[in-house]
Amino acid sequence: MGILKFSKKNLPMLNKSNLTLSLWGTLVFGVAFGIYVFTSSPTLISCGDSAELAGVTETLGVAHAPGYPLFTLIGKIFSGIPVGKPALKTHLSTGFMAASAVTLLFLLLLLWRGNPLAAALAAWGTAFSYHFWLYALVPEISMLNVLFISFLVLLSALWAQSNPATPAWSRWPLLIAYILGLSFSHHHTIVLLLPGFGILWFHIMRQGHAPFSRHHWICISLFFLLGLTPYLYIPIRAQAMPYFNAGTVTTIDRFIGHLLRRSYGTISLTPEFSVFNWDATFSILGFYGSSLLKSFTWVGILLAMGGLVSIRKRQPWLFVFVILGFLLIGPAFLIYARMPATTNALQTVLERFMVPSFFIFSIAMGMGMISFFEKGQTLLKKRLPRLTSMFLMALLVSVFPLTLLVNNFPKLNLSQFRLCEIHGRDTFKSFKKNSIVIVKGDNSIFTLRYLQQVEGVRPDVKIISAEINKAYEERLRHAYPNLLYPERYPGQHFARDLILLNYPNTDIYELGIPGALFSAFGLAGNPFTLQPQGLAFKIGKTFDRSATDAGFWKSFDFPITRRRPWLSNSFVREVRNIYAISLYNNSILYGQHGLTDIAIDTLHLALRYDPAFEHAQNRLSRLEAARF
Repeated sequence: MGILKFSKKNLPMLNKSNLTLSLWGTLVFGVAFGIYVFTSSPTLISCGDSAELAGVTETLGVAHAPGYPLFTLIGKIFSGIPVGKPALKTHLSTGFMAASAVTLLFLLLLLWRGNPLAAALAAWGTAFSYHFWLYALVPEISMLNVLFISFLVLLSALWAQSNPATPAWSRWPLLIAYILGLSFSHHHTIVLLLPGFGILWFHIMRQGHAPFSRHHWICISLFFLLGLTPYLYIPIRAQAMPYFNAGTVTTIDRFIGHLLRRSYGTISLTPEFSVFNWDATFSILGFYGSSLLKSFTWVGILLAMGGLVSIRKRQPWLFVFVILGFLLIGPAFLIYARMPATTNALQTVLERFMVPSFFIFSIAMGMGMISFFEKGQTLLKKRLPRLTSMFLMALLVSVFPLTLLVNNFPKLNLSQFRLCEIHGRDTFKSFKKNSIVIVKGDNSIFTLRYLQQVEGVRPDVKIISAEINKAYEERLRHAYPNLLYPERYPGQHFARDLILLNYPNTDIYELGIPGALFSAFGLAGNPFTLQPQGLAFKIGKTFDRSATDAGFWKSFDFPITRRRPWLSNSFVREVRNIYAISLYNNSILYGQHGLTDIAIDTLHLALRYDPAFEHAQNRLSRLEAARF
């Protein structure tokens, strides 16, 4: 008896020649993918990593560590579709991955009970859940990760149900090892599922008539290594010095450092949060729980609990995998990452790492839906004909995915969403022709780079990251050979010296380096001052009290007051907050130079962009109180 007690009679349904299966699979995929395409934004949907990944896939660049070569190559395939802007094509690739994962979940559920109607409804319950749907629209790494998880779970189930006496039984591990290698070539968090998969695979192997030979283990290892080969794309492509070339991986040491994410911390999300504290833990768990509820509602959570009971009875080792996988790649990893869910920006980062655990949760939820469907049908068949009972239960069970679809559609219909592109174009309006802009912050720099390098917006502007190291300096010299560069020396403030060499022959701006950071980069008092100009600050030697940047803000296209259901979306809040922070920083400078009335007006405008911006609220209260 197999350790995963899937119905043996359902195995023929998974034969690719089965017409019924093909039709059901096509329907499941088509409905999910169709919804994702219809609700996708025609341009940039997020100003951070998504903008970088859209640029990387279009130009065959190298993304931030660990590089995401497989995502890049898949995205490049979609870039050949003759429709829309490059960002839209990247969105389509992510939607394709999400719809494929939903289809594989359908096959897993079908293998479990052999009920295609119930399995399809359960799969759509996952497809239309809030966070799964959101990240099917956003070009982030989450969905390819989920696709590999769904592949590995389905392949493990098929391996468990194959006959140990046949040669095919020993071939399943080769395919699993290859897919596992591919998943590692995409994102390292798959390692968190190895304890659950390891227990599952160990008990499957115990069904065999003899242990694997050394030769077989070598073959498994080779297939795993074969799956890692997409990583070779990174050093090969980096040698060509593409514009998007994170890490400038031109040496073996840089290559290893890029794969291990040394710049972030190999097993953490960011080096900023390295100390454990209970407040961060409670905020993470609270945000995780509220996000789970937002995605699946109490109905989905109750269905998942019922599914876990059913899995425990029928597939005990799958039960172990679901529990371990859900906890390790979800709450446990986020607690270890120590990133508190205290701001919208941090919550947006945490959300994308929740999606894999939510998908594992949906396995239990899907099995709970099928169990509910079948038990209800059994009860109804005692009083009603079989087809009637099936029809009534299908109507009842379909209420859940349809409710998710109806409730989430207005929130996630981003077909008119253009705020990130508008933000980038508004930012470019802040710069004079042939200027230099020194930028700190992924949201701004990735958006500007994408618009410039992919869509050809303002090619005259030289975009420079404030975070300059030796590798990045090499890229700078290659991208902008006509600039004057300082020689390196101990304790050097590279950004400051770069400005000194190129000022006043070139207009220079900074973006995202306010207050103390301005001093930390060696800019304050050397002898620079800042002049607000829209979303940026122009660097100069004196502050012009007669000049305000009101004209810039009037020229901006960002819709301050327009109401849309998706305005609660974290990516929308992210963009609105960028405008509000810029205005808040402007108000500080105006206040420092005695222009209190202008500072107050600027804060009022900031609160129109982001009414919940507490720093602006507090500063406005202080300034208005001091004026009277």
